[in-house]
Amino acid sequence: MQRAIVVTTAVILAVMVAAPAMAGPPAHRTGFYIGLGMGLGMATWDWADPSQFGSAPSEWAGTANFHLGGALRENLVLGAEFQGWAKKWRVERSTGEQLGDVTVQMGSLTFAATWWPGNVGYYLRGGIGIGRARMELDDGNVTVKPAADTGLALLGAMGYEWRITDRFALGPQLEVVYLGVDGDIFGNATVLDGSIQFNWYW
Repeated sequence: MQRAIVVTTAVILAVMVAAPAMAGPPAHRTGFYIGLGMGLGMATWDWADPSQFGSAPSEWAGTANFHLGGALRENLVLGAEFQGWAKKWRVERSTGEQLGDVTVQMGSLTFAATWWPGNVGYYLRGGIGIGRARMELDDGNVTVKPAADTGLALLGAMGYEWRITDRFALGPQLEVVYLGVDGDIFGNATVLDGSIQFNWYW
């Protein structure tokens, strides 16, 4: 899993380094914008009670994000972003006892600012908001009522956009989201993902 995220990160960084040689002018950003992204990410977290679920997991799964907002100027947009990660797998106690299938979902809703230095294709994004981690356990006989913890979310991202049309751009992005959801089920968590972004500007 760790090798996969390293390879994915290296590929996205390589694309961003080579991107200016293939790029046209940046997309126009003057008003409302909306975008979405899809990719793969690795989530790591601590259990609030390690004796119940064992050591801190590192799990790889699909990710998605959605964002919308408005442009203050050509190289600065403000908006809201939702980011989510989810996976289902079989878990066991540290003693080896099978617990069943567990589904973990992590998400964040942040207020974010995206800045294009020099108004070229490269951009940086930072955000702050609310994060939530949710768990559901099914032992084969009964599904335990889902439990969730909520806390602070911090988002950071970097990426590159290619202008495809006057109002549409796409490109790779690396993103990390910290979830300060230390509660009854989860300790703090981090999601690191690579994705392809599809963005429309009006």
